[in-house]
Amino acid sequence: MNERQRYDVQVGAMGGESALQYTWPNVNWLPMRSASAILKNGTNPLRHYQVTLLGYPDANEMGVSDTDVQGRFDLPAVKAGRYWIELSQADPMSGTSKKFGRIPIIVTMDERSPAVDAIFVAENACGLSYDQFCTRQPTKLEGWCIETTDEKGSAIAKASATLKSQHGSVSGSSFTSDEKGIVNVPTLAAGDYELQVFANGFTPVRQFVTIVPGPASCAAAVVVPMNTLGGSCAPATQGKGN
Repeated sequence: MNERQRYDVQVGAMGGESALQYTWPNVNWLPMRSASAILKNGTNPLRHYQVTLLGYPDANEMGVSDTDVQGRFDLPAVKAGRYWIELSQADPMSGTSKKFGRIPIIVTMDERSPAVDAIFVAENACGLSYDQFCTRQPTKLEGWCIETTDEKGSAIAKASATLKSQHGSVSGSSFTSDEKGIVNVPTLAAGDYELQVFANGFTPVRQFVTIVPGPASCAAAVVVPMNTLGGSCAPATQGKGN
């Protein structure tokens, strides 16, 4: 699987609208079926944020939506193409609006894609880090252990893993990795599950696993590599970002 490459970039901006448009070789354009999504920081929904849909590349305002208690927003992108979504929030004391940054999206209108998916965001020194789930290839879980690692193979402690059955009950079971990045999964019924893994500062991972009964052993652990938030797990698209 190809990993998205990232490069250190130095940007000079002269103010005005141009100060918000940075160009570099690989930009994390997020594909979306429509201009609707759920904003999250890890597992926490971002409630009461204002999301503005902007045309690309002229940044003309096309619609505004506030996120609800689930972090969901809905915006009126009526045709496929590139857009920006700009995030802001009103200060509860002064009432003034604070802009956090823009996220470049590609609206596909593809009926095969989820109607509403999650976008994960976090503030950083440059504005926002953002990404969607990194979806890994399906695998088998035989040894009742999951190992979380970063891009260099180092353990990620305190990662949160959730297994949700794909048949029957929709309730999920949640676990936390230890200091060695190991998640010990108690015995669950054999079958198909959706695994979601979250860790602070990393792009969340989604993977379908088939639980196969077998002896408990971390020698056969499912390794879940995670990239720094924004690294995703697929090649980036060339063009302008936020």
